[in-house]
Amino acid sequence: MKKRLVLGFCAALFVFGIHAQSCSNAPKNPSVENEQTSLAEEGQLLAANTQSTQVEAYYFHYTRRCVTCQAVESVTADALKTLYGGKIVLKSINLDEKGHEALVEKLGINGQTLIVVKGAKKTELTNDGFMYARSNPDKLKVAIKKAVDAL
Repeated sequence: MKKRLVLGFCAALFVFGIHAQSCSNAPKNPSVENEQTSLAEEGQLLAANTQSTQVEAYYFHYTRRCVTCQAVESVTADALKTLYGGKIVLKSINLDEKGHEALVEKLGINGQTLIVVKGAKKTELTNDGFMYARSNPDKLKVAIKKAVDAL
């Protein structure tokens, strides 16, 4: 019984490791539209977000992304556009590019992250994003709406 439990745990750990590796090593899919934030815009975002009463949505990612990583961005951008009519736009930040350090540090980002921010309040949706973006996008949209409306 213990042997089976240990083997099951090791198998789950192995699968998780392979998924994590594929997220950072998969080639970028050029068919996914990606609104990248320029360095000048980022400086403005950082200054404005400090005292903002407006909700900001960020997706921090690396250059090479798996299908799930791309789906998180796509579903989130679509949900925000549908739910809020363009008033909240997802800002996609590539962590491999230099110049984003101030925003990354301010928000406490240390890897791929989906987050909504309003002033000093922030809600992280990374787990929901990766859990539901491909398998149940509507559930992710509900989580996004709940998080944004709570801010």
